[in-house]
Amino acid sequence: MKMTPEAFHTWCQHLGLTSETEALLASIRSSPPIRRVKSRAGNITGRFPSPKMGVSIQFESAHVEFWAIYAMERDPDVLEYYDQPCRIPLTYQAKSGKRTTQWHTPDFFVLRSSSAGWEEWKPAQALEPLASSQPARYQIAGTGHWHCPPGETYAAHLGLTYRLRSSAEFHPLEIQNLKFLQDFWAHEVPAYPEQESLALAHIQAHPGISLSDLLATYPELAVDIIWVLLSTGRAFTDLSATLLMHHERVFLYAEAGQVRAVPTLDSAARTIFCQRLPWPGMGVSGPSRDGER
Repeated sequence: MKMTPEAFHTWCQHLGLTSETEALLASIRSSPPIRRVKSRAGNITGRFPSPKMGVSIQFESAHVEFWAIYAMERDPDVLEYYDQPCRIPLTYQAKSGKRTTQWHTPDFFVLRSSSAGWEEWKPAQALEPLASSQPARYQIAGTGHWHCPPGETYAAHLGLTYRLRSSAEFHPLEIQNLKFLQDFWAHEVPAYPEQESLALAHIQAHPGISLSDLLATYPELAVDIIWVLLSTGRAFTDLSATLLMHHERVFLYAEAGQVRAVPTLDSAARTIFCQRLPWPGMGVSGPSRDGER
């Protein structure tokens, strides 16, 4: 749910943003996207009815921007996000040696708890060719993270950020599982407190228990109860390890930190990556951003 005008002003003050930057952000928050995404060869466009924002958010690629949307929806640090927010100038030295300014529309503008800025998402396989053809615009650091120096320079003078991000940040299984769980975190579902308490108590007593073992122990326990617990951040699993429908390979924990601490049969062969999913009550999908936000 969007911040109220009062909460937004307080948040801007907390970040130390200037009145000029606050006005820019207010304009982004109250305006429709400046462009509609277009289908091209090899990409699938669409709209996602965002529970967090209460409007439909455009995506230009089902394997890049769409994945980013899922990540922002479940990230509690993301307060608000806007697609195709505005055009910004990127000034840099072209490969020819000439100085150039290119106008650019980033994929998203993202308001986080302690920062705000533009985010541009690219397919991992596209970044190296871009770095070769536009080395001053696309660069990779020793850490393996990609950067856009002209975007960062432009954002910094406004007290904002610019992040160049890659689809390699996401694991396909994680996205598949988030799609599977969407109905449980994007919409209100009936509460079954007795079954939820039963499942939580057993998971707390047996961290790392497989979903199949839990269901075998309590045959009356509906598997949807586990999906609700995962979706509301009351139980945890490694969403990048296996599809959730493979119950025997889904290991459950009562705390995020336990995912790394408790060994399982295959944990030695993989790195555990624990994901906290969003809390319920984010609302239901609303109108397109082409209308009122």
